[in-house]
Amino acid sequence: MLASLAYPEFRALAQGIERAQSISFSTNKWMLIHFGCLPLWVADSTYLIKALRVTHAYVSQNEVYQEGTKSDIKSVRNMRNWQTQLTRPFLALRVWCVLRMHGATGIRANIRTKVELAQWLDKKLRDDGRFEIIAPAVFGLVVFRVCPESLDYCLQSDVNRATMLLLQRIQADGQIFLTGTKVKGCSVIRVAIGSTFVKQDNIETLYQAIVQAAASIGIFSN
Repeated sequence: MLASLAYPEFRALAQGIERAQSISFSTNKWMLIHFGCLPLWVADSTYLIKALRVTHAYVSQNEVYQEGTKSDIKSVRNMRNWQTQLTRPFLALRVWCVLRMHGATGIRANIRTKVELAQWLDKKLRDDGRFEIIAPAVFGLVVFRVCPESLDYCLQSDVNRATMLLLQRIQADGQIFLTGTKVKGCSVIRVAIGSTFVKQDNIETLYQAIVQAAASIGIFSN
């Protein structure tokens, strides 16, 4: 979630990043940019160019040496050998347009909103008592399962089965889409809050759907 570093409170997570040789991240969702735009930074482009270069005999030696390396910093950079595609869309224009429309302030506000929504849902599920949070909601991801103490039987296989049944019930009407996965052998439900247009009322609706689904499979709050 490198995009989260635009949010000042997350800057501490970048400790040691100055030692990285390359950095690539997705600008999709949190940075309000359309899918398919992944900025790439490299400490030394020489190695990237050597790995991807396809220089034919009919290409002049002058062009070969104008690849935009550190020694050629003042010249126009030839980006041809920085990736394998022969043609590419003008992805930088997407970034430019979003920065002109929203600015860094707008991007930070969007990230802050998603983090706060995830933290709100995290607290509601914890307070309910029927659900167990598997990991704290640091970014926009909430991971939970049915709390073993809310079942009359609490073998892990039973908890896994109840959690997957809960997931099916939540999604039964086709209005809400979540994903399930495994964490150390435990079946869990993932709520990824990243859509540009998600609001507080959407997350409140989701919470009510979770509560109703839990009641429908016989898991009631204390």
